[in-house]
Amino acid sequence: MIFRILLFISISFLVPDISAQKRKKEKDVPPAFGLSEDVRMKAESSFIEAEKQLLLENYTKAFDLFLLANELNPNNAAIHYKLSEVMVKTGDYERGIDYISDAISLDPDNKYYYIFKADVLTSQQRFSEAVEVYQDLIARIPGTEQYLYDLASIYQYQEKWDKAIEYYDRAEVKFGKSEAVMYEKQKIYLRQNNMKNLIVEWDEFILQNPHEPRYVLELCNILIANNMDEEAVLRLEKYNTDYPDDPNSYLLLSEISRKNGDFQQSLKYLSRPVSSLQVEIGPKIQLLNNYLALSENFEVRPQLITLVDELVETHPESYDAIAFAGDVFFQFQELDRSLVYYLKAVSISPANFAAWNNIISIESQKEAFDSLILHTERALEFFPNQSILYYYNGWANYIQKNFQKAVRSLEQGKKYTSDPGLLTVFYGQLGDAYNSLKEYEKSDESYESALKNDPDNDHVLNNYSYFLSLRGSQLEKAVSMSKKLIERNPDNGTYLDTYGWVLYMTGDYISAEKILKKASEIEEDGTIIEHYGDVLFKLGQEIEAVEQWKRAKELGGTTDEIDRKIAERMIYE
Repeated sequence: MIFRILLFISISFLVPDISAQKRKKEKDVPPAFGLSEDVRMKAESSFIEAEKQLLLENYTKAFDLFLLANELNPNNAAIHYKLSEVMVKTGDYERGIDYISDAISLDPDNKYYYIFKADVLTSQQRFSEAVEVYQDLIARIPGTEQYLYDLASIYQYQEKWDKAIEYYDRAEVKFGKSEAVMYEKQKIYLRQNNMKNLIVEWDEFILQNPHEPRYVLELCNILIANNMDEEAVLRLEKYNTDYPDDPNSYLLLSEISRKNGDFQQSLKYLSRPVSSLQVEIGPKIQLLNNYLALSENFEVRPQLITLVDELVETHPESYDAIAFAGDVFFQFQELDRSLVYYLKAVSISPANFAAWNNIISIESQKEAFDSLILHTERALEFFPNQSILYYYNGWANYIQKNFQKAVRSLEQGKKYTSDPGLLTVFYGQLGDAYNSLKEYEKSDESYESALKNDPDNDHVLNNYSYFLSLRGSQLEKAVSMSKKLIERNPDNGTYLDTYGWVLYMTGDYISAEKILKKASEIEEDGTIIEHYGDVLFKLGQEIEAVEQWKRAKELGGTTDEIDRKIAERMIYE
């Protein structure tokens, strides 16, 4: 690949250069014979048409026409250059290099030919030859010293560090020091682990740029990264004397203290830059974020919270600041406070999914279903392809008994889901929602789709088998699924209750009683205890059954028939 677009070469190059001929005479070179008008016109016509074909990327046609022009005017450097360009574009680099070498021989004072040849050689990783071309260019043509940078870059790419430094130095003698070269030299010295020379270079650069104090901080940052903390502290202390109003240095002092385990001092240093508008918000958050990993260290929490409050006070309309505050309190499990910050963050910049995701996570943990519905709907306005938003909206609507809305949301979100695990969750929840709508065929289809993806999904095995038992449908299948469930979860009271109830519905009261008794001992739940009372009643243990029904009523979560069961000592099915 060619690295530069060369300047357009004028068609006038087709006409013999009289001044060039004069120079050749002075060097005792035989003069070029002039072209007849007819030959000159044919060569010019071929060249023009060749240029057109080259622009149209008809490379074969272009080459043939340039070749014809060359036959008519073999001593024209421009034609050799264009032949080289065609060869390079078609991937014939060897011939391309030959043609551009001929162009240089014919017109050794055209710098663009050298540059083209050097670029072709560099693209083919023929670095030694490219170096020779640049050296010839610089030596022959005045005003081309800027290509010293290209030579330095080639040596740097080859990891010939000393040669690269040599040519960067030569370029700086001609053009002076520059930030770009300073950074390139920095890369080299860091690769060489030559901190001594790097510091010398930086000090010289800083001395030549006395009105750019940021360079001092950059050097200190490098020193810190290379464990030269004492050197960095000395420079930072001097910096604070020279620039007492600049709080940026305290970010670096904070980082040094943090590295050395002095967290209290580190956070103390941070107070000044955090409260200053002179310091960009990114570095503040980056350093504060380091302390989230220390969230279990309760000694630093008060200072960190104070700094977060200062950050928000300094940047009250910054999404980054507000969202970071939410992150901190989320980490500290102060969910209410975290939620306040996240909601403010999305009011500032609603098109940020991370904050919405955390809002939804908090509200689902808090079982704030009305808010969860509201905020998932709001988030979907900005992220209509995020399947997880549809899931939580569907789940919350299901819990709130908005079954039709739940189905609509879950069916829509399913379309945006490619992950098999998440798709299983969607199908499982759809099974629950369709069952609540008494659309049993769709419910069963959804459960079957879920089990096809994940045959061992506990939620699906539990609900599918339980709902089948309530309907008295496919009871053998229900027994098989619920048995599999408790084999995987032998001490889960809810799952044991499902298996026991399925056995109850099949009429196997003896087996059901054993399972439901175990479930009632594991989990104090009104539904489980009521089921246990029912099976005891079926086994003729009326007194014991009533005792369990009374116990279930105290716990809550029973059927509407519980009072009648207790009063009349009877089951109504």
